[in-house]
Amino acid sequence: MEEHFPDDHPQPALATPRSAHSKALVSSSHGYIALHPGREWEFQRPSPLGLQEDVLSPMYGDALEDLLEQRSGLVVYRARSRSAEPHPEAAHPWEHMSARYHLKALFPDRADIWNEFPNSPDSDREVKEDIRARPNYANHLAVDVMLSLHTNGSDSASTRGTEVYYHQAKPQDKALADSILCSMREVIRAQPGYQDFPLRESSNAGAHGENRIGRMPSVIVETAYHSNPDDVAALQDPVFRSASMKGVEKGYRLWATGKTCEPLALRPVPDTDVPIQAARDIELSYAGNPQYPLSVELSLASCSEEGACTPSATTFDDPAKPLTINLACNGPDPGVARWSAVLRDADGVATTPVEFSQACVRA
Repeated sequence: MEEHFPDDHPQPALATPRSAHSKALVSSSHGYIALHPGREWEFQRPSPLGLQEDVLSPMYGDALEDLLEQRSGLVVYRARSRSAEPHPEAAHPWEHMSARYHLKALFPDRADIWNEFPNSPDSDREVKEDIRARPNYANHLAVDVMLSLHTNGSDSASTRGTEVYYHQAKPQDKALADSILCSMREVIRAQPGYQDFPLRESSNAGAHGENRIGRMPSVIVETAYHSNPDDVAALQDPVFRSASMKGVEKGYRLWATGKTCEPLALRPVPDTDVPIQAARDIELSYAGNPQYPLSVELSLASCSEEGACTPSATTFDDPAKPLTINLACNGPDPGVARWSAVLRDADGVATTPVEFSQACVRA
């Protein structure tokens, strides 16, 4: 990739403070491209197990676009069209076409964005133009971050899992890539059936043209492998799609606000005495960055009087308010309940249970 694309786009320092971010570009995979000289239209990516990345990844982009708008408050631009209307030349739906043709339609007079190699004799010159068109568009928009979504492929069917890449010439982007990978790991593995889904422990330095040219933080998310049958099943699962993109958005948001990705954990809860026929509020605290609303779920580890202890769940909608739960002793006699407390967020991320005792005592 570096041989094709020499270092002709110097990278200025990022000028916009992260807290002032307002715009993002989501680039979802590749799409149909014309090969020269016959102008045959082909998808850019293989589909060894029948899953076509060029068609699938835009749906992941839709999910990420919604999350970035709703949770991060960004204006989101897309590198590829999402229109189902036919492309006038290829006759394929616009949503299956590469970004190069979408940007040509948007900016017919800006060939510098989508037509950098008009005199190239290479049959795949429009492939190369498509790779450059995406970050060229990001630069034109002056977005604050560029997030590229792909699926990966390997000659080995056993290779699988999630990877995130930053460009080796832009080491400052590693923090963003690591934050995204960490958050994806947290949210994906919180979903039933995905507790052991493989994700790399750290982001990778790469030499992809797509995230080198952009003058903003730019990373590539390889969500899973379209060459592995288990990953292919996950990629087609709406639960996995939602969880993975929630992780991408969360990782970006944590990085943009200067927060560190860390496991969600409920801090120890002290044993509490409550007078009979009375109640007491206790405040809980946690580490991590949960997505509100939160739920505190109390289940029984033990109860000294059968039937006297009732499990409960309390929902908290406001991050600015403390997590306060009410412990009541409504019966006439002393007793002890041993509770197991779990904090669960809106994305399904849950803490390890924390046990504490509530003793009903005479005043």
